[in-house]
Amino acid sequence: MDENRLIMTLKPAALETRILMTHGRDEVFKAVLPPPSQMHCRAAPTLVESMALWYQQQVSVVLCADVWEEQHALALCDGLGFGVQNVHYEVDVVRPGPRRGKRLRGLGGFGELRQLCLRGVK
Repeated sequence: MDENRLIMTLKPAALETRILMTHGRDEVFKAVLPPPSQMHCRAAPTLVESMALWYQQQVSVVLCADVWEEQHALALCDGLGFGVQNVHYEVDVVRPGPRRGKRLRGLGGFGELRQLCLRGVK
């Protein structure tokens, strides 16, 4: 992982919009904001641009959206549902993955192995 890479993950939903931004391995910004239906149409692009200017580098945005309306609600996608790219940020639209599966209990911690497994999957 690039130690200086800025990644902002946004997850819009009907009741709230959750945001997590990392700089390398560090979390640098977390927010729970009102849903996209209550925001100004330029709010999300302006927030991402401001972070790019603050850190003086491009932000990689991960827009985690389940349905078409959620993708377009933040004004970070084009008319075909692809993420926008400009000098301040590039957007990748992803669908939320399946919820975490059942885990076996009583066998000790396997966190380190889970991390190694994730590193091996590309």
